[in-house]
Amino acid sequence: MKETEIIDYLSSIVFEDELEDRSEKLVELLSSSSTAKVAIEPILRFMENHDTWDYGSPGPFVHFIESYYGNGYEQLLIDSIKRKPTLHTLWMLNRIINGEKKPERKSFYLKAMSESANNKFVDQATQERAIHFLSLHSD
Repeated sequence: MKETEIIDYLSSIVFEDELEDRSEKLVELLSSSSTAKVAIEPILRFMENHDTWDYGSPGPFVHFIESYYGNGYEQLLIDSIKRKPTLHTLWMLNRIINGEKKPERKSFYLKAMSESANNKFVDQATQERAIHFLSLHSD
């Protein structure tokens, strides 16, 4: 799929109650695409724009995005969080922090988490979640 097709598909999801079926279908379509990685940023932007929706635990989108762990998705996630942190994207970042063994990388991710709490677009619940996640990693 081309990035424009992915964006069009995501734009057609207008109700939260259709999210589970439609996200599963998109991930299925992407699984047969050699250029699936281009879907990460549009999916993250979709999540930013629908920040109160329930994406699952973790849900098809997160499973898809995390399949690129160690292959560039981490910076795309950081960029998304800098634009507009959401409960789900901070949860994804916390999962990265939990698995990071290199102190300098862990510090980088913790800094991104800390900065998200002061983002001008952060809502109170997301800010509280960022603070909670940070408390889990304090020494």
